[in-house]
Order: sequence, then structure tokens, then C-alpha cells
Amino acid sequence: MKKCYNDLPIMMVAMQRQGKTCADADGEIAAIAVTQKLTLVTRNTQDFENFQNLTLQNWFE
Repeated sequence: MKKCYNDLPIMMVAMQRQGKTCADADGEIAAIAVTQKLTLVTRNTQDFENFQNLTLQNWFE
């Protein structure tokens, strides 16, 4: 888990450089999923689509 909190600021800066923002909780969720190589299953894919290297799946589509 320590790696995800090291990677979180890097991910947030990368998004800000693209002119994008996200909620802190969404950033934490995305960082955990990316660093643990997990697929994030959510109905709310729009809030997560700008994170690099994040695999998303929406079971409601």
C-alpha cells in the first residue's frame, strides 16, 4: 500500500497537466487499483477515465 501513496501525487500531477482534476478519494482508489494491478469495477467510469494505466470495467453497460 505504501507504493500507492507514493504514486498518487505523480498521478494527480499528470492529470493536472492535462487540465483535469478529480476528487481525493477517487485518486486514492485509482492509485490502489493501478499499483496493485487491479481492474476497477464501477458504474461511475467518467470520474476515473483520465487516470493513466487504470483498467476500468462497468458491469452495468
